[in-house]
Amino acid sequence: MTPGNREREGNQPESILQRLQKLDPERNVAFTAVEQLKDPQEMQQFMDEYAKWLGENSDDEEIKRNPFQVAGSNVGYIVGYYDKATADRWFQAIEGLSHPIFGTNLPWNRPADAYETGQMRGRLSTGERDN
Repeated sequence: MTPGNREREGNQPESILQRLQKLDPERNVAFTAVEQLKDPQEMQQFMDEYAKWLGENSDDEEIKRNPFQVAGSNVGYIVGYYDKATADRWFQAIEGLSHPIFGTNLPWNRPADAYETGQMRGRLSTGERDN
């Protein structure tokens, strides 16, 4: 039996989301998933379970309407905190996954580029213009 298919009470398999939440219940499970999951099938299953969980547990109507988009945006953003190998593993495993600002071309070892891009996006989102 694979780790993502462990039996739990009631003879129902434990979901990957549940297994990851147990590892650190106080932490955002998407960070735990990015660190722990290596198998592309488990990664996809996590994304499906995570999107379903977001849609069922959010009070935000936008999230309820687009849980898969929000799940992808969340995980895409989170991989930006990790090394290139981790990000690439997720980008390859999950079709269409990308960082919401940098896409799949994360600015590794270029903190000034990342900072300036973030500043520019912030100005654009508030309607502020460069002088």
